Amino acid sequence: IVASADGIEALAGTIAVHDDGYLLTSARALDGQTEVVVQTHDGHTMTARVLGHDHETDLVVLKADGHLDPAMVAADPARRGDVVAVVDPTGPAHRRTVTDDAGVSVAVDGDPLIGFVGLDGDRHQFPAGSPVLDATGAVVGIVAASEPAAEVSVVPIAVANTVAES
Repeated sequence: IVASADGIEALAGTIAVHDDGYLLTSARALDGQTEVVVQTHDGHTMTARVLGHDHETDLVVLKADGHLDPAMVAADPARRGDVVAVVDPTGPAHRRTVTDDAGVSVAVDGDPLIGFVGLDGDRHQFPAGSPVLDATGAVVGIVAASEPAAEVSVVPIAVANTVAES
């Protein structure tokens, strides 16, 4: 979970992409904050700072002050008809079906974000930045912030990894 710098308000989900503290989450969910608190699945907290923002994917790279276990990444992308799990960091995982494997999503401010995967269901069921897992438990994408009435839009993990490495 990514929380406000004071650790009080949960802002987004996140995934660790490297064991040296690098994470990815939704930029819009952070709403311009440059420093946040990250809480791991086992309850540990650490400070993280924003290193960069990719406007085409709405992802931000964070650097946490500590060691993190990186997420297992899927070898294959999610395809239309696949059943996936969206992991809500503040609650249970939710089963969803991929409805579009290379769609266009419109982000909150009307910016077109191209190449996203669409899932069935209401986007507001999940915090932006939440990981999306395939049947093996590997990450296939990250939930993006989108219009309230839009389907769940997901940045494919291959695209997210490109952002993390740049």
